[in-house]
Formats: sequence, structure tokens, C-alpha cells
Amino acid sequence: MDAQYFQLDNWDELVAKYSDDEIWKMNEKFLDIQTSSGREIYLSHNPAEYIDKKQFYSRELQYLRDNGYRFIDEGGIYDMRLDSAFYNNMIGVFDLYMNKIFGTDIRKTETVCKFEHRGFFRLGYEYFPNHYKIEVENEFRTFDITIFDDEQAFSSLFGISKFNNQLGEENIKNSILLLKAVLLRNDFNMYFYKDGKQYRKNSKGVKRIKHIEELFNG
Repeated sequence: MDAQYFQLDNWDELVAKYSDDEIWKMNEKFLDIQTSSGREIYLSHNPAEYIDKKQFYSRELQYLRDNGYRFIDEGGIYDMRLDSAFYNNMIGVFDLYMNKIFGTDIRKTETVCKFEHRGFFRLGYEYFPNHYKIEVENEFRTFDITIFDDEQAFSSLFGISKFNNQLGEENIKNSILLLKAVLLRNDFNMYFYKDGKQYRKNSKGVKRIKHIEELFNG
């Protein structure tokens, strides 16, 4: 089998020197490299026997599940594959609630799917009342929604008002309800760059941001 694997030959030395969280970061980095390329991941042991256990292997399995992989048992050979069906279903959920909540005020303009790159997808919508472009972008199982105006000034919905942005139907529905409320108020700051400088624009006009603290003070 042509495969890559991660092996720590000096495990006892590392355990004595580093905390569990520090060692986990090494494992996580290796897993990120593999998942970013969409590779199948073969498992050394039956995953069903290790779910929810307090072991590094169990933590690795959960990490993969949280990032769009599912178990496959091929006659005693266990592997994990990117679950494209999950991400396609979530795209359908975004479309469903965009249409249900906004009705004819919005239309779909773009769908970009690269699930093999950490579950990435991008969805584009046009919001007619304010001529805004709405962009949904997901990586692994975390998404954000960005609002653009016709001059490409932008604002992140999460930056305007925090919400649970873990990929799931209820969170998607709530984020779109929040998006509609924010767009109806239309009183948020937007940002853009020009000649290497950052600016903020809102109903009061345009102002150059000279100090980073201004981004947190509105």
C-alpha cells in the first residue's frame, strides 16, 4: 500500500518533555496536511472500539469526524474518507433557508466546491434591496458570511454580531435569520483597502483607519 504515516520513535522522551496538548498539536499538524489534500486515511485499529475514549487515537478519530470524514469498513480494513455528501447537504441547507427567509429579495449567483481542501466551499448570493453581494465560505466545519457592496467594501457577519458558525442546519438557519436582521437595519461598518491603506465606511461617511484599536471601537 502506497501510504504515508506519522510515527514518533522517541515517544517516551516526548511524553516526559511535553504536555498532552503540545503532543496533540504535532498530531494535528500531520492530520491537517493529509486532510488538506483530501486523502483517504487508513486506520490501524477498528475505530468503533475507540470512539469517546481518552486516548490520542480516539482524539484523532474525532478530529477527522469533525472535519468531514466518515468511517469505511472494507472487510476488516478500516479507512476514513471525506464525506462529500455531508457538505453537499449543507450547501442545500444554505440555499433552502436563503430562499425561505429572503424570498425574492435574493438569488444564487455562485457555487464553488473544493471539498478535498478541508471541506472548502463558497456560495454567492445577490441581495437586491441594497445591491449587496453575500458570500458564504466554509472550511472544515466552520463557516462565515461576508457582505460586500458594489465598491467591494466588506463586512463579516461574525464581526457584526457573533453567532454559532459550526456547520449544521440549526446554526445555518440562525445565521441567515441574523443576516436578514442585519441587512434590514443596514447600520453596520464596512471596510475596504485603497493604496495600501484601510478605510471604514458607514452612514456617516468614509474614514481612514490609522490605528488598529479603531477596528474594535467601531
